[in-house]
Amino acid sequence: MKTMNNANTFKISPLIAVIIFSFIINSYFTALPFYMKKMAAGSSEIGIAFASYFSCYLMLCLYQNKIGKKRSTKSIAVLIILLIISLAITSINQAMQSPSIFYLVSALLGLIQASIWPALMSEIVSVGAEKELNKRLGRFNISWAIPMLISPMVAAFLLSKDTLYISLLMIVLLIFLLIVLSFLSIENEKTSNLNISNSQNKHLSLLLLFASSALIAVSIVVMLYKTHLAQLMVNKLNFNETSFALVVTFINLGAVFIFFVQQHWHSWQWNKRWLIASQLVAILAIVFIFSESLLLLFIGALLAGMAHGFMYGAHQFYCSVSNSSSLKAMSKHEIVQSGGIISGSLLAGFAGEINFSMPYITALVILITLLMYQGIMTCRSPQKNLSKINSSPDLRIKV
Repeated sequence: MKTMNNANTFKISPLIAVIIFSFIINSYFTALPFYMKKMAAGSSEIGIAFASYFSCYLMLCLYQNKIGKKRSTKSIAVLIILLIISLAITSINQAMQSPSIFYLVSALLGLIQASIWPALMSEIVSVGAEKELNKRLGRFNISWAIPMLISPMVAAFLLSKDTLYISLLMIVLLIFLLIVLSFLSIENEKTSNLNISNSQNKHLSLLLLFASSALIAVSIVVMLYKTHLAQLMVNKLNFNETSFALVVTFINLGAVFIFFVQQHWHSWQWNKRWLIASQLVAILAIVFIFSESLLLLFIGALLAGMAHGFMYGAHQFYCSVSNSSSLKAMSKHEIVQSGGIISGSLLAGFAGEINFSMPYITALVILITLLMYQGIMTCRSPQKNLSKINSSPDLRIKV
């Protein structure tokens, strides 16, 4: 069995695994609201299914962060096989299609992703030199974000036929994932050897706090677009599944654009104003939903994806430079990300039962409150103008 220390394996096999699994996840979550609709399930069932995925993902990330040990390839294979069996049963026996079976499918997906995602990210963080960190993180993020552009439209096409075809697509891709994982060993822990200046280290904790809270808030916005908006568009605004798939595609397009910019942009890491700007963009994305215009929904989705992409990359970077253990660094990053996703899923599910506007009003309140909190923390900080911190030459990326 090859290891990820091999240069060729690092460049090819891990990225293939990332691309395949990203396609699986995004196809499934694009189709999930329509699986539930077919079973006459409501917003709360959709929220529970999303929360099942991210709760399992979060719990396993927390466990891995505590023990500092990656899952074995064999244990990941067992989870994948269980998921294939679950999908096959629901495909063969229509009577088995109930919300509860999709809670199980979502949970298994969460466990699989928690087993491979932080491990693959930790390999990228640990093998790269300091000046390559930003570029390597951007490359990893683009590799999982690009399938997000394609999968919603593929899912929409298959949904126009039947949800059965989504299940069959996932089964085929999971088999391919098993084959790719057989060439990888993601069990060995790596140590990150990143150095930052004393000036940067002094303010890293505050920047990490800002990025963590902002990532949670912006993740809520993205999840409202990806979950509750499906019912709003189909049931209230009379748009079809293809229109919703385009909204999801625009979210992903915004993220891909930001990931591409981040890997070539060498001065954003220590500039606090970009963290604030991203949250303002997320607020604008929420406001556009109230217009109920398809064009503004597309623009809002693009803005939401850009805001989330920037905060995702920023938090990923700050976790990388603040932890010596690359696995723990990436596990912490995914824990924060999952917290926002779970919150957004539950907000979409339960606040959506009150009325269509309540999830978005709540998200606006959260974002505005967060910006006020960050303003207070900035005023109380010994260094009030963090945007003037100069980046370390070691961490700059030359294009």
